[in-house]
Amino acid sequence: MGKGGASYHERQLTPEERALIAQQQRYLSSIQPSIDKLVNRGTAMLDDVVNPDWKGIYGQTVHDIDGLRKEQSLLATGQLPKVYSDAKMNYFNRIYENTMGQGLAKMARNGVVDSSRYNSTVNDMQSNMMAQMSKDYTQDLGMAKDLLDQKYKFALSPLEVAHKANQYSFANPEQHLALAQGQSKSTNDALQTQGSLNNGRTTVTQKGPGFLGGLMSGVSNIASAAIMCFPEYVTVETDYGYIPITEVEKNDVLVSKDGIEIVLDVIECGEKDIHTVTTETHEVDCTSTQTVWTRRGSVEVKDLEDKDEILTDNGFEKLVNIEFKESDIPVYELVVSGSGMFYANGVCVEGFSEEELNELYSL
Repeated sequence: MGKGGASYHERQLTPEERALIAQQQRYLSSIQPSIDKLVNRGTAMLDDVVNPDWKGIYGQTVHDIDGLRKEQSLLATGQLPKVYSDAKMNYFNRIYENTMGQGLAKMARNGVVDSSRYNSTVNDMQSNMMAQMSKDYTQDLGMAKDLLDQKYKFALSPLEVAHKANQYSFANPEQHLALAQGQSKSTNDALQTQGSLNNGRTTVTQKGPGFLGGLMSGVSNIASAAIMCFPEYVTVETDYGYIPITEVEKNDVLVSKDGIEIVLDVIECGEKDIHTVTTETHEVDCTSTQTVWTRRGSVEVKDLEDKDEILTDNGFEKLVNIEFKESDIPVYELVVSGSGMFYANGVCVEGFSEEELNELYSL
């Protein structure tokens, strides 16, 4: 079989770049709890949002407005509402009867019995009454129009009140989620800055049959090789949270102890024996040859000592226990740019190094 391989060349970060990344990491750590709190609070407030019965309110509003339109069409032809016009007519009839009765009685008391005088007085009374009725009718039409306008506003009121209640009840969750979105933008800006610092740090010189073909051919033929890797359920910290290692994809951004790194590939490494490494607050399953970052540097799990402290996403923690878990478990490893460091279940670990990659290619 022909040999293949790749040479990785990394430009080391300058002290200024490392200081900037460290500062941004502190910022990311400090701001994330606020973002989570705002999102959780805004989401919880959505349960209190007023959601009116829009269909029922709309149907009632349309029904009421249709009735008002019919009244308006009658009013436009000069027809007052029947109940209103009947009451007005009864009112004028009583006034007419009282006025006529009082007027005729007065004429009789004054000895006026001449028919021409009587007729003239009756005509005058009727003319005055008609003039008053015409004046009142015009005023009544205006009043009826004003009442219809007011009824129209009342008909729309339930729809407007429901809209405002819905709108105002959304204000608080919208405010919280908008603040979270704004802070998330700052977080993304910081990550992009870190990415630009790391971009171009690593270059690859290809040898042999090609990167993926050579690497996978080597892996398939090293069942007995000592490979560091993890079961599929172990999670890896990316720029958008922890996800299972089998869901990590090429070009994903990983959180590293020195900033961020880029995933170059995800490798299936066959079946291996698994051990559980336990610190004060973290636990990760891996092969015994997996390397973790300690105060004395990168150390394989099988070489860890009781006194060792392992770096986690909470800082250095004391090693509590290492124990065998299962045999012949499918395992996976990441090919990572730069330092090759990343966090698995919150424990700082190391992916494939240049020497290990070249060794795999040569098999």
